[in-house]
Amino acid sequence: PIPPAPQTNSPLHAGGVIDLQGGYGGLDARWGWHGDLAGRPLDLVAGLSADRQRQHRTGFENFIGSALGVRGRLRRDQIDVVQNVDQFAQAWWQWSPRWSLLAGLRHSAVRFESNDRYIVGANPDDSGHRRYQAITPVAGVSFEASPQWRLHAAVGRGFETPTFNELGYRADGQAGLALDLAAARSRSIEVGSKWHAQDGNQLDISLFRADTDGELAVASNIGGRSTYRNIGRTRRQGLELQYRQPLAEHLELQLAWTWLQAQVRSPYLTSNTLVAAGSRLPGVPRQQAFARLQWSPADWQWALEAMAS
Repeated sequence: PIPPAPQTNSPLHAGGVIDLQGGYGGLDARWGWHGDLAGRPLDLVAGLSADRQRQHRTGFENFIGSALGVRGRLRRDQIDVVQNVDQFAQAWWQWSPRWSLLAGLRHSAVRFESNDRYIVGANPDDSGHRRYQAITPVAGVSFEASPQWRLHAAVGRGFETPTFNELGYRADGQAGLALDLAAARSRSIEVGSKWHAQDGNQLDISLFRADTDGELAVASNIGGRSTYRNIGRTRRQGLELQYRQPLAEHLELQLAWTWLQAQVRSPYLTSNTLVAAGSRLPGVPRQQAFARLQWSPADWQWALEAMAS
């Protein structure tokens, strides 16, 4: 728990108790068409998706006098709203009996808005807003080496905004949202193989790499508050294996294993510590394993799962 001292020493502290109330809504509309181009199958999809989330966030001191672990005075009261609207289009064309192409494009616009309702004494109006947008393409090719074996490759770009929690506090300790945080943008490539046997066995193998600019990392964690910053370039690359095998009627085994190398590519400072290029990204396991034994009789489904990292 957050001790009383940081809460009483700063008029900007949001307290040690958080109360959240919120609601969420969204819609997804899409149009699809199947036809041909140059006598070969062509599928088109276009659509729009929108989401909106509203949160009423209040903060309280976690003490009253010498009594700890109780809800005390109000220290934060704000309405947070985040909404996004995406438009997308995708085309798939089988330009020969064994080759197919995939191309897609997405435009994303995300807006964060915070309305501060706790403006008391030295605690100023922390209201603010920030809008992010990006156009992200993707392209891929697939080759059917045999009826059971398919090879594929894909490239694309990604876009990830900060969350409201990451925008919540400024790294310089001043009031207001961290509106200087930028969205992380990535470039990725993947090659892989999919093998599906006639008896139901399946084996998928993929190699991947993703380079990110402006990844978010913790800048400081003081008095119960975490602040964030964009740290420059990072890279994630690795190998993923997935295997599926029917063992008996209604019984199936699923296995997956991932090896991941996640590294900082540009050195950066966190507090007074230099994080050198080549350092591992914190909180990202190098290996992950998953096993699932699934039994699906009639209308029921039972599963036993195990995970390790």
